[in-house]
Amino acid sequence: DTILFNQYDHNTRVLLLSMALFEEFTPVMTIMVTGNPEAERILFQLVNTTSIFVYSDKVYRIIPLFREYLIWKQSQMCSEAFRARNYHNAGLFYELEGDLPQALFCYTQSGEKEKISELLTRNSEFHPGKGRFFETEAYYRALPRETVLSSPQLISYMSMLCSLCGQIED
Repeated sequence: DTILFNQYDHNTRVLLLSMALFEEFTPVMTIMVTGNPEAERILFQLVNTTSIFVYSDKVYRIIPLFREYLIWKQSQMCSEAFRARNYHNAGLFYELEGDLPQALFCYTQSGEKEKISELLTRNSEFHPGKGRFFETEAYYRALPRETVLSSPQLISYMSMLCSLCGQIED
């Protein structure tokens, strides 16, 4: 632990534990997830002084073995609330970036059922060609029946989804 983790200052350790949840991330995402305006500087410093990151195409990746260690370390040191907050913040980042599938994944991981329902309802209002039927199918199907039945948009979207999948009886 001293060599792998404790050598870093507090802000760097928090950044590493926060971002270990994600296979890849940008500096802006790191700032949003951690809430630390210095996150980009910390990333830059880590990339230039260690070999724990791969940086290409403006995207950072933690090398797999170190990422596994950080996920284990996170399970030992951090609360479920810490993990949920990081997923919530990442979900917000992806939502603002227009990446609905990633936003839904993050909100699912943070346990935010209302936010998932809100995003799916908003998505169902788009033109069918922009609705991302197959990317979001599992999330729509996971909605409680009463949630779907309480929203005309969701009923319509589910009908279209079932038709596309050849499930006429649903």
